[in-house]
Amino acid sequence: MPGLVKIGRTTRSVEQRANELWQTGVPTPFVVEFSILSPDCEGMELRAHEFFHESRVDGSREFFRVSPGVAFLQLQNDLYFQVESIVEEYIPGHSVVEDEMILDGSFPSILATHFNMHTFQMVDAYQYLTPEDMSPAVERMAKDLAGEEKMVFPRPLLKDAPETGGHTNGPH
Repeated sequence: MPGLVKIGRTTRSVEQRANELWQTGVPTPFVVEFSILSPDCEGMELRAHEFFHESRVDGSREFFRVSPGVAFLQLQNDLYFQVESIVEEYIPGHSVVEDEMILDGSFPSILATHFNMHTFQMVDAYQYLTPEDMSPAVERMAKDLAGEEKMVFPRPLLKDAPETGGHTNGPH
């Protein structure tokens, strides 16, 4: 059904569930765009339905007029929140970070100051940017501030780091 996304949950195989739905009278088989394993799939589904409430096709159905990419980002953010909550509960003071996104703690503050933003805005932007996306902006900033003493990178930039495949070793 072009232009529509079904956001649902199952504790079984996603493909099996999609096949069952196709057999209930819809005109074409469902295409599974993505699936997310969640520690709380019921809560995730409820939050997604609430978040996309204005885009819901019918109040009694789980179909929404949103792009699969937008739905994926929302669900991915919810999953991140769920996992962070679990980590914070059982390992206070720790957080979950993808290896390639590890940055020195002062780096977001430096970038935020340069771009006249609040640090929390810069940190929020990291959720949507890859190192490749950020590289041109970081290089421009470094050139703009070349020679200024206030520009301090406690660790080398990713492009200057030894060949490690972009990953850092050790505790995170």
